[in-house]
Parts: sequence; structure tokens; C-alpha cells
Amino acid sequence: MVWGLLSESIENIRKRTKTMAKAKIKTPLGKLMWVYVEGDGRDQSEKQDGSKMQKMASIVFHKDSPEAKKLIAEITKVWEAYKAENPTKIKPATKPKSLGYKPVKDRDTGEETDELIFNFKTNSFFPDGKPNNVAIYNAKGQKVELGENGIGNGSIGIIFGEAGGYEFAKQYGVSLYLKGIQLKKLVSKTDTGIEASDIEDLGDDEDAFISPEGGVPSVDI
Repeated sequence: MVWGLLSESIENIRKRTKTMAKAKIKTPLGKLMWVYVEGDGRDQSEKQDGSKMQKMASIVFHKDSPEAKKLIAEITKVWEAYKAENPTKIKPATKPKSLGYKPVKDRDTGEETDELIFNFKTNSFFPDGKPNNVAIYNAKGQKVELGENGIGNGSIGIIFGEAGGYEFAKQYGVSLYLKGIQLKKLVSKTDTGIEASDIEDLGDDEDAFISPEGGVPSVDI
């Protein structure tokens, strides 16, 4: 009887520990970069990690900002939980291959800047072949369709996702999985001759922005 209670207790602890190695992520409001969610996403088959078509989105913050520190703390918590789940594989001092973010490098010099970029991605298709759609919401929280216009660099919004531990080729880390995006300010990929710095926040968007197709989720900016 005592052993049965003890076994149940251990099992419950294991279950709780396991769930700690995954966490929902809602980023603060920030600058969106390299968003590929329209159509089938982006072809990643040239990579050597088994990737194929993926949908992805990145968000940028200053490395010392409260927003970056908040995200790093959430991701680090998942990494520590993942190590605790796998003590025979991952030693306490093991450094992760990746935690889903890295410094932004200057294109001309290649040197690291004061910004960090957090990279979210997901497979474009489920194993059964059905499309994996990334939900897009406008500033009012209404689900919208962007068509082929896409979300250009410099758009402002938040990313919804999940942080989870991973193992690949005996290397370990944390991946950031993309679930959805909410837009505050849209810079379309089809816009030409307009820099992101030229775009102004005109307040709440109207029907001309994009036609909503769904209801209002419980999200706030």
C-alpha cells in the first residue's frame, strides 16, 4: 500500500516535471523580421537537419531591454527543466546548441549589434499532409487573412508560440515553435520604395487594412 502511494507520487512528480520542459510563449510587442507564413512557407530542405517546408517569424529586441530579459528567462527555465528531465543524456554543465535566439549581426561588418533576434518556426504541414496554418490577428484581436501580401520586415506585433526542449544528433537545446502572430502595424512585403521607418502608427486599423474572417481571441497588447 505504501509502495503504491509512493509510486503514484513519483509518477505525478515525473508528469509535472515533464510539462515544465514546454511552455507557452507570448512575446512582448516588438519589431517583426523574416516572416514567412503565407502559402506553404519557406523551403528549408537545403539544411542538414531534416527540415522541409517551414513557416517562420522572428522578433527583435535590444539585448538589455526588459522585453528581451523576460523572454530569455522563460526560455532558460524550459532549458533547465529539459536538462532535469534527461540527466543521463545532458550533464548539468552542458551548453545548449541553441536556445532559439542569437545576436543580430551587422550586415557590413559581421559584428554583433546590441539587438537579439528570437526565431520561431513550425513545419508547414502535419504528418498526415494537412496544412499547418499560422493564425494571424489584427490589432483588435480579429483573425485576418493576408493573402500573398505577407508581413514585411519592420512590421510591429507579437508572436504566440511554444518553447520546448529538443535533441538532434546528440546535441540539445530549446526550439521556439510558431503558433500565431498579432499585428499592430503592418509593412507589406509587396510595398516598394517604402522603408519601415517611414511607416506611422495611425491607431486602430479599419476594414481597408484586411478583412477579418473570425472572432476575437483573448489577447491584449
